[in-house]
Amino acid sequence: MARVIQVVDSSCLLGRLQERLSLASLLAGYKRATAISGGAMLGLYFEAFWHRWFQVKSRDGIIVVRAVGNRAQGFSQLIKRDQYWIPSVPNFPNIDAAIVRGDTLYGIQYTVMNSHDFKQDDFQSSFVEELVKKPEFIGIKCVHIVFVVPQVSKFIIKPSFQAETSKNHRKWD
Repeated sequence: MARVIQVVDSSCLLGRLQERLSLASLLAGYKRATAISGGAMLGLYFEAFWHRWFQVKSRDGIIVVRAVGNRAQGFSQLIKRDQYWIPSVPNFPNIDAAIVRGDTLYGIQYTVMNSHDFKQDDFQSSFVEELVKKPEFIGIKCVHIVFVVPQVSKFIIKPSFQAETSKNHRKWD
């Protein structure tokens, strides 16, 4: 008898399970994680809450797409503007979601930490430069990175790039 091996994409499965939870359930989980000790569970609930919020509350024709597959397969599922895109891999460079509205790309990073690294060169080379090669996204002129945090007053961005832009890089707002 042939042996069957089944592989489960755990981040995809976790995302699909989170889609079944209500906003109230995710918020309650976030509050429980805050009361216990925080850590990774706090971040998971925080990010899941905001992804779910976009599914439930978004207006203006924005559709939510949770990409599946490997990194390249997930990237190929970002196909049009006004799409709230969630990468298929949890370690996607610097962002947890992206939206293109008009000529502006918004990269969204959810974090419960007091600081967060941002690797502009990685983000630009592995995401922005590849995105603007797609015919649907020609004409993107602005890139905004949005950090969503529970308390803004304590948050520090730790950029890993120089403030100056070279002729080989786009100017960032």
